[in-house]
Amino acid sequence: MDVLKKTAFLQPFKMHPNVVFNAVAPTCTLSPPFQLNATETTGIVGTFIFSGTGVTSTGLFNPALAGVGTVPIQYTFTANNSCSTSKTQNIIVEATPIVDAGVSKIIIQNSSTILSPTITWQYFNNSMVTQL
Repeated sequence: MDVLKKTAFLQPFKMHPNVVFNAVAPTCTLSPPFQLNATETTGIVGTFIFSGTGVTSTGLFNPALAGVGTVPIQYTFTANNSCSTSKTQNIIVEATPIVDAGVSKIIIQNSSTILSPTITWQYFNNSMVTQL
């Protein structure tokens, strides 16, 4: 009679982190720095880091340092069990408009004048637009 030998192997299960990194509304280059928010949702313990142009490792985003354009920012979470995951969000940084009220004019009290202002701004795709 043949004896059938069965061996069971137990592989330890490592919990894998899951992260949420919500989209960020477009911003302008002169907007003040602001904190990005991302979280790990399973409750697993670990560390995180943000990376990309214009962002600190703790997630403080500075539009002026990022510059005009579409800026990819990555959030990476590494669990204490060495499992990691990341998410990337693109932040659109628009140039701040340049306003020119036109030629300087002297206005006498109780009178009026017409100004000829122009507003110029640069979209993130680098095309210039002038509006009267």
